[in-house]
Amino acid sequence: MKTRILRLIVTVIMLGAIHFAKAQTTFVSTYIEQTKIGSKIGTQIGYESRHGYEIGAFYQKEADIIVTEENKPRFYEQEFKGMFFAGTIVHGRKANLKINVRTGVTNNINFAITPSVIGNYNISRFIRFQAGLGIRSFRPTLQAGLRIAM
Repeated sequence: MKTRILRLIVTVIMLGAIHFAKAQTTFVSTYIEQTKIGSKIGTQIGYESRHGYEIGAFYQKEADIIVTEENKPRFYEQEFKGMFFAGTIVHGRKANLKINVRTGVTNNINFAITPSVIGNYNISRFIRFQAGLGIRSFRPTLQAGLRIAM
């Protein structure tokens, strides 16, 4: 009896996982972020559900080709990697607005949470232009990027 109930539970979970996986869109995004200290470039890869929720991983690093220590604080972000979560606030036919939260580790030492609001404009079915405003260290940041759905 217990084995049958366990099999039923596992089967329902597997069917739900398969349905959820089929309803997702895989995407890759590249972006640039301007902070008070300097520019950062990053890459994201993730899934978007049919309801507009996103989850994935990202990697971001300093964009300066020649990194100088002048006018930089003692602890500044050279590398930021982790996971991101996003949800739709407003959805339209060609554009939408999402709240995005990135959570990860900076410089392999510090933990950071960076919220932002990102606007998306659909250039085509597979390509979106993204722009937004975020907060890092209690200071505003500007973001812009390009997203390609697979």
